Amino acid sequence: LLDFSRDKQLKLERGNVNAVIRDTLHLVEHELRQRHIQPKLSLSDTLPDMDMDKNKLQQVFINLFMNAAQAMEHDGELQVTTREVDIDRPGQNKGARQARFQAGESVIEVEVADTGPGIRPQDREKIFELFYTTKAVGEGTGLGLSVTRNIINLHHGSIDIDNRPEGGTSVILLFRKTNRENTQ
Repeated sequence: LLDFSRDKQLKLERGNVNAVIRDTLHLVEHELRQRHIQPKLSLSDTLPDMDMDKNKLQQVFINLFMNAAQAMEHDGELQVTTREVDIDRPGQNKGARQARFQAGESVIEVEVADTGPGIRPQDREKIFELFYTTKAVGEGTGLGLSVTRNIINLHHGSIDIDNRPEGGTSVILLFRKTNRENTQ
């Protein structure tokens, strides 16, 4: 609730999202180990820096990593991939991607994937709604994905969540790279 009542300003600084991902994995490492969930990282060594609020992005990754861990319960794999991708043409991507990015634009992509059961069809359209949760009473507030989407929007990025063909869930985040001319 505090995130919704607080100022919607970011404390932007230039940084690399790979460092935020690694730091966040250290924070949730014990929980993953307890559940026998193996993190598998494929982080691009050539990923450019971007303007970010590191603390808020860390909150995003904590939410995504813990959601994945809770969905898998025990014995699974948390896959985190970063890469630079080009948006080929308008409308090629779904959801917020086509509204936020132009054809030809090069963006930073972060994918967080799990080997859990995936998202039930009846939950798909509601997952970003405030206070919507599929967890048992006392286990979730229904704020995590709503807060996550708000933070991504503040970064002028996009978030898409879908089931993977091989099972599990995939979360794709897209961010603009830092424009060096606008960096002070």
